[in-house]
Amino acid sequence: MIGTPFFAWIFSKIKFFKVQFKDPQIHILIFLALITHMILDAMTIYGTQLFWPLPTHPIGIGSIFIIDLLYTIPLLVGVIWFLSNRSIKAIHIGLTLSSFYLLWCF
Repeated sequence: MIGTPFFAWIFSKIKFFKVQFKDPQIHILIFLALITHMILDAMTIYGTQLFWPLPTHPIGIGSIFIIDLLYTIPLLVGVIWFLSNRSIKAIHIGLTLSSFYLLWCF
């Protein structure tokens, strides 16, 4: 993603995050967040234009609705659980459950 270095620079300037621009982990994290978001958008019924600015039609698999609570709730519960007791296991469980649901929908 072209915007990865820009967003890494922005995050490095915000003192709350305590990251440095040279840290490769912040670049990987931002890159994966942007790529997985595009893939998730392509799986919705509306689709997305993955190859913009090329003149192509939106790519939409149509396997998941744009607002799907069964996908969102495990992620939300995992984040709330993590914020309450700082257990990284909560993030892993929420992400695993929502990913299995996404695979099942596919």
